[in-house]
Amino acid sequence: IGGDFRYRNSSFGNNKVLESEIWYQQSDTEGVSGDDAAYGFGLSSPNTNGWRGGYKYKQIENNFDPAMGFVNQQGIEDHALDIGYRHLMPSGSTIRSIYGGFDAYRNSDTNTGNLITETKDIRINANNNVGDSVEASIIENREIISQNFTIYRSSTGQGNVVIPPGDYRFTQGAARITFAGRRRLAGNIRVNWGEYFSGNRFQRSAAIIWKPTNKYNLEMSYTENEIHLPEGHFTVRQTSFETLINFTPTLSWSNRIQYDNVSEGLGINSRLHWIPEAGREAFLVLNWGLQDLDKNNSFESINSDLSMKFNTTFRF
Repeated sequence: IGGDFRYRNSSFGNNKVLESEIWYQQSDTEGVSGDDAAYGFGLSSPNTNGWRGGYKYKQIENNFDPAMGFVNQQGIEDHALDIGYRHLMPSGSTIRSIYGGFDAYRNSDTNTGNLITETKDIRINANNNVGDSVEASIIENREIISQNFTIYRSSTGQGNVVIPPGDYRFTQGAARITFAGRRRLAGNIRVNWGEYFSGNRFQRSAAIIWKPTNKYNLEMSYTENEIHLPEGHFTVRQTSFETLINFTPTLSWSNRIQYDNVSEGLGINSRLHWIPEAGREAFLVLNWGLQDLDKNNSFESINSDLSMKFNTTFRF
């Protein structure tokens, strides 16, 4: 059970936007008592022009178990900060705006106070009047590994790559070109390169989005992640295909199929989304996982679930 509160003021100061949020959740698990809450707060000013920024805090206690949801980690606290400045160019310019910003994230263990993950990112972005954009960034990472971490599991069970415990600091660069989604044919191209733990990584990805009509959206993407470490070398390839069909303004159906060469797994997600009116919506979701267990190019079902969800918003 839980609750959240959000405040928004779109005319704060010199016509700036101010937002804040507070949330709290608590679980009740048989045989477990105490230390079972999750909570957080945030304050931001997400302005489209000029200065913008925000800060968010989150803590997940050791015994918090949402049961019908999930958490990636327990016994942790997160800090996230972003600050930047966007400059709108004069009317008639080829470039519409230029943005420069700084992002930072820190994740630590509440039991020991030790750092788990930390990232710092400096980026610059420019876009035109159509919505196409180019972006470049430099990311500084720090990862504290307390026990052997298997970063790569071979599909044959042989040749796993394990990173030993340690304090790893590494810097990476990234660049991306995005073609506006308003185009009938859109997409993006992205590359990441640089240090990675005690080795290096080169990642490239591309996506193509086709909108034959206003009711249909088709997307295909491919990512290749080439990693070289003293402990071993490997390449991960992931392919996905997505469809979105808008039957009516209130009813849509989306599907996603994803495959990667490491797990030899095929994941399928299908979601029917109905919005009878603003503030009310319903979902019917199917998740189905298949895997080539014996590596003979024949997939077997390993898990599946079908769920339904209703949301209602009360305004006052």
